[in-house]
Amino acid sequence: MKNWNDVLTYKNGNLYWRERTANCVQIGARAGSNAGRGYRHVKYKKQTHMEHRVVWEMHFGEIPNGLHIDHINRNRSDNRIENLRLATPYQNRQNAPSGKSAPTSEHKGVFWSTARGKWVAALSVRGKQKCLGGFDDEGDAALAYNSAAQSAWGEFAYLNEVRL
Repeated sequence: MKNWNDVLTYKNGNLYWRERTANCVQIGARAGSNAGRGYRHVKYKKQTHMEHRVVWEMHFGEIPNGLHIDHINRNRSDNRIENLRLATPYQNRQNAPSGKSAPTSEHKGVFWSTARGKWVAALSVRGKQKCLGGFDDEGDAALAYNSAAQSAWGEFAYLNEVRL
């Protein structure tokens, strides 16, 4: 693989072509395109590369096997180097909103329990479900989740925004 810095220039999270790699590529033009789901990708030598991975490799070299690049602010198109960090797949999943398709709450880790008549906060750590309790107020349940998530995952925790 060619050194990315020979082919591309990085500026404020965006990549620009340094050399013509195809007939449709113009020197100085922004490299890449939308890849779907908020990500961007760059095509080089008939291969597609995720833009955030290219940015990381331009600054720090090859990404160690088994590690992902996490977007700290969860904006998948924000590829500024200060918004990227190495993460295990597990850590990367913790910095994501809830994957539930039909949540009963706008907050991660919170759901309405009809049986209890309360909002329940819960989280799963390494496959083990932990109930944090039942709450009359949805915001209180979200704060309980935030506290437990911060303890479990530190800087990789996805914290709910709670309006008091």
